[in-house]
Amino acid sequence: MSPIGIVLNVVLIPLVALALWSGYGLLISGLVVPPVAVVFAFILNVLLSLLLWIVDWAAHVDLGHRYLPAPPTWWIVGCYLLLATVVCIRSARLSRHWGWRGLWVWIILGLALGLRPAHSSKLRCTFLSVGHGCSVLLQMPNGRTLLYDAGSISNPNRAANVVQGVLWQRGATGIDAIVVSHADVDHFNAVPTLIRSVPVRAIMTTQTFLDMSQSGVVEVCDAAHQKQIPVALLFGGDRISLDDRVSIRVIHPDHGFHSASDNANSLVLAIEYAGRRILLTGDLEKDGLQALLDQEPVEYDVILSPHHGSLAANPVRFREWAKPKIVVASAGRKAPLSTLRQRYRTEVLSTHTSGAITIEVAASGTMKLTSHLRPIDR
Repeated sequence: MSPIGIVLNVVLIPLVALALWSGYGLLISGLVVPPVAVVFAFILNVLLSLLLWIVDWAAHVDLGHRYLPAPPTWWIVGCYLLLATVVCIRSARLSRHWGWRGLWVWIILGLALGLRPAHSSKLRCTFLSVGHGCSVLLQMPNGRTLLYDAGSISNPNRAANVVQGVLWQRGATGIDAIVVSHADVDHFNAVPTLIRSVPVRAIMTTQTFLDMSQSGVVEVCDAAHQKQIPVALLFGGDRISLDDRVSIRVIHPDHGFHSASDNANSLVLAIEYAGRRILLTGDLEKDGLQALLDQEPVEYDVILSPHHGSLAANPVRFREWAKPKIVVASAGRKAPLSTLRQRYRTEVLSTHTSGAITIEVAASGTMKLTSHLRPIDR
């Protein structure tokens, strides 16, 4: 929705018309009287520069535009049918009058549906398919959302577009918290784009992430500063409160932990709802993985395979510590799925072969697994 466009067009339409005529003058004079073409070129350049400046200014006006989920298909069909009916009614003035009223009521209904917060009794965890990268969307039963990482090593726009598409398709209008696990670009390079296009209420990360010498960190901080989004630091033992029924705990790194390896510093989240547990691990490996294994063992229903399924980050000791029922690797083509299945002795899925993978946990504790690209036999 772009309400500022209604006002902006009053100014832009005359400017565009003048720019078009200047362009025609440039073309004609360039063929007939070349010296005069310089004048038209100067005028055209000034008009186009002014046009771009106005559009850029309008793009940064608060509440000038907002991204919203699209109305449902049935509403769009109904809107066009009502519009066609109103246009076709010519003889009965009263009927035409009520037809326009009905159309406006239908439009308001569609906007209300688009703005309505999404609520469900289920916890939904979706491992998005972003190539070699990571992005996990958690939707709470009360409709609030948490995004764990958002990045892709090939193209940050790919991850941003995937996240936005899923949010709008599911009726979500914003992100309550973005958790950045660590400072590898394939885990956070889509965050600045998301901040500019989706309302984000908070960014949460580790202390080691805020090293401004690391690639892309300054861009994230600048984007957050421009939108006045608070950045919070998380440590082991902290909790993220988005829904009273869902426990989201930070179990690594502890306050005193600091590794020379970014991967080892990965922020690990343990999520629990209705007796089910999900573990998100980022690129955890080496001394960071060892620090996790030194904690009391806990059985998890679903885990994000550390470091995109890397064998070094997925030792047998980790399987024995977590005892997962489902393992998901957010990876590209090179994930060693057959070896991981032998190592974990359970179901191992990859976002490269299965597409987006969604885990739904009902209030009763029932868990449902679905895949975007292929059916999963269970």
